[in-house]
This record gives sequence, structure tokens and C-alpha cells, in this order.
Amino acid sequence: MAAPFLRLQVLQVHPAVLCEAKQHLRYTGCIREEDKAMLADYLIQFFGPEPRRPLSVLGLLTGKKTISTLYAALQTEQLQWLALMPQLRRDDFLTSVAQMRRHGWLELVDKDVRLTAAGTRQRELVSTTHPLPRHYDFRLNPSGLSTRLFLAVQVISEATFANNTYVPVVADWSVQHWVKSWYRHHGRDHQAVVQDLITAFNFLPSDTADFLAARLVGHGYAGSVDLVADEWGWQLLDAMGSLAHVIGDHESAMTALFQLWGGPVNPLPALGQKSLELVNQGMSVAEIAQRMRRKESTVNEHIQAAAIWGMPVNLRVLLPTGMHGALVAAWDAGLRDYRDIQARVPDASFLQVRLVQVECIRKEQAHGD
Repeated sequence: MAAPFLRLQVLQVHPAVLCEAKQHLRYTGCIREEDKAMLADYLIQFFGPEPRRPLSVLGLLTGKKTISTLYAALQTEQLQWLALMPQLRRDDFLTSVAQMRRHGWLELVDKDVRLTAAGTRQRELVSTTHPLPRHYDFRLNPSGLSTRLFLAVQVISEATFANNTYVPVVADWSVQHWVKSWYRHHGRDHQAVVQDLITAFNFLPSDTADFLAARLVGHGYAGSVDLVADEWGWQLLDAMGSLAHVIGDHESAMTALFQLWGGPVNPLPALGQKSLELVNQGMSVAEIAQRMRRKESTVNEHIQAAAIWGMPVNLRVLLPTGMHGALVAAWDAGLRDYRDIQARVPDASFLQVRLVQVECIRKEQAHGD
């Protein structure tokens, strides 16, 4: 199909279009008063039949990268939802959980909650009426791609008309700095950028391409759909997630667009990446801690996070062969709590137990167990 996009050279920017674009670029997770009634319809989709700490779900959605939050997300196959709702307030979240309990959708199990049979039916219902942005993935940085793309399109459109005086669609200085640097190195060839966008949009489903095109700010109306409400910003995040997948899969065919996006983000902080590099070179936790002048517990957290995110970790350095086999045998015997596994293999440290737990979880998920 022909991309519905790029007639950037055609029209004047209308203030209403600019306001609409800024509305759709607002930070996801800022819950308006009128939206709180439907919050439970979204949150229920993060609970299941297995007991789970409510605050673990809150931590995941607001972007807390504690090991406990990440491990719980791995167990429930929800890592991609990290930071989906960064401005979700604790009191709004807990009010919604209490509401779900009153409806009989959630029940208490000690300090955890789990779905009831009625809750499972409700989750199935709302997953159709209030779907989550299924193409969202924290590592794809869809929010970052969104702000950079909209600003870059505006910059190129205005540059085409030799106009240096306009209100940027994104006010964030860091985004403006990124796009300015990108334009200097990759954006001056306007037609090449246009071709990248046409190529990318042609890979998208037509409704997704049209949705994104209709929100571009420039000298031309680009899409063929009306600007319908996207109160939570999730339709935009979903579309940007799809676009990020396309760009990542076809980097060589759209170099300028890939550079604008910047590629997937590394979920490990810089120190965590260094810890992982050193352990994979064969250094022990104690040696890494001494080299980096950090506590061993901090290095342990770096290594756990790397394993949870599926990064290669040199287990031979951290786990003697016999201990690894014993820990896997404990898992295969049905032991899941780290305390029960440690009781079976008392010489194992918490780090060693957790690394094997993560390894076994990932293997089971890969095989659909």
C-alpha cells in the first residue's frame, strides 16, 4: 500500500493541530479524575490466579527496578510493562485494588491478592473492551521514540519551508537536544528521511500507520483518520511500539530513522553493565566489588538484574558444577521459594539460588510450561 503519510510540503500548521499533538505527547500514566473509574479495568489485567503482592504491580507500572519487582514481573511474564504508568499514584492504585476486592474480583491470600473466578471472567471481558498496548515494551523506549519522531517531523517540515520561527511540539530540552544533534548528522537530507518514514509506515498495518500519520505536526495533513480520543495515551504507545519493532528489524533500510530512535535501551544502569562485563570475564563478586569500590550486595543485584532481563551471565564463575545440579534438582522437585531451595542446598548463597531460579523460569517459559 502507499503510505498515508508524507505530504509534508503542503499546508500551514494550525494551532488546533499543535494542541492535539501536545495532548497526545503528554506523559503516560497521569490519571485524570474522569479516568479513575476505568482504572480497575486496566489494573485487573496484571493479576492472575497466583497470589501476588499488589505493591509489586504498582512498582512495575511506575518503573521501579528493584530486584523483587523485576523478579515478580519475570515470574508473571510482565517485564515488558515496566514503567507503563510512571505517574500512577499509590493512593489511586490502592483505591482501585480495594474496589476490585469489593466487587469480588480479588481475594486476599495472606499479604497477597489473587483473582477469583469472577475476577478471571472480568479480566477476560475487559481485555477486549480495555486492551493494554500489546506492542509496548519498556526496552523499546516507545515514549522516547514518540517525542523524538514528532519533533523531528516538525523540524524537517519547517526547514523545508525555511521557517526558523515556530513553537516546537516538544518542550523538553533533552529531546530538543537529541533531535538537534540527530538533524545535524542524519536529518539534513530531507528526502532520505521522508523515504525512511515511507518505508517504515509501509511495514505497519494501515490503521496503525494512519493513526500515527494523523498526529504528525507539519506543513500538511498526513493521515486519513479523525483524531479520536486516546485518553490514556496507550494507543499511541502501542503504535510507537509497533514502529520501533519495524525500525529495529529493518535498521539497514532506514538508517536515519534508526538513529533518531536510538535503538532499544539497556535496562541495566552503567554500573550494572560494568559488573556484568567483569563477571563474564571470569571475575568473582568479591573481585568485582573491590575493583568497582562497591558493596558485594550491590554487585549481586547487578548480576541478578542482568539474569532477569535475559542477558548472558557466566554461571561457571558463580556456580560450582555440583551446586548448579543440586539447585536444578531442587527446582525440579517442585521447590519454588528460595528458602526451601536453600534448605535443600544449604551451601548455596541467595545469589546462587536466585540465578538458578531465573534460569529455570526462563527455560519453562521458553517451552510454554
